[in-house]
Amino acid sequence: MKRTSFTLICTLVLKVALAQQSKSQGANFVVNGNADGWAQSAKAIAADKSGNFIIVWGGYPS
Repeated sequence: MKRTSFTLICTLVLKVALAQQSKSQGANFVVNGNADGWAQSAKAIAADKSGNFIIVWGGYPS
């Protein structure tokens, strides 16, 4: 099922999993919807070297 609304993803129960950690990028996380296993193609939450977290939403995969 194609996701077309940011509101829809906000209503899902989200599961956050650690994807990787590196000196240059900090920790990267991927967010998955629990209903159908859909995952966005790029990292959703990132931490820089100082530990500042940002949310990185670039849309949904087609």
